[in-house]
Parts: sequence; structure tokens; C-alpha cells
Amino acid sequence: MTEEEIYKKAIEKWRISTQVMMAMGECGELTAELNAFFNQGKSSIERVVDEIADVEIMCAQLRLIVGAKAVEDRKAFKVERLSKILSGDIKHPHA
Repeated sequence: MTEEEIYKKAIEKWRISTQVMMAMGECGELTAELNAFFNQGKSSIERVVDEIADVEIMCAQLRLIVGAKAVEDRKAFKVERLSKILSGDIKHPHA
């Protein structure tokens, strides 16, 4: 079974609303782990990596839920904007 097939089965089994809530929870756990590791020195890189993996799995499911093409298009726009900010072609909106 491919990753995409696994993600589709998870969405089918637990439903969209549950997977969205799970994604939110995983993002929160990553936030907490990043804070613990980088700000408090109380975690490990292995725990951070574990949470990143969880978030990536949930983001892959979210892409299927909201439409991968829409996410790809918006990501391409944002990467291009970042490139222009880095090259100085446009000013960073938060600078």
C-alpha cells in the first residue's frame, strides 16, 4: 500500500473531522517540543524529529482533504515570494 493509500484509508476510517482535530493536536505537540528543545533545553532532537514526522503525516492527509493542487499552487507562490525576499527584490512584510 502506498503512503497516499494509507492516508486515504485513515481519513475514511476516522473521518475528516477527526483527522483535522488530530492534525491540530500534532501541530500543538510539535510547537511544545520545539519550545522545550530550543528555548528550554529540556527535550531532545529525537523527540523534535518524531513530532515533525507526525505533523508531516497529518499535513499529507490535510492535503488530500483540502486539495493537493491548491496547496501546491499556494506553496509555489510562497516559495517564489521567499526567494524574492531573500534576493532583495521585495521587502519582507514583517521587516
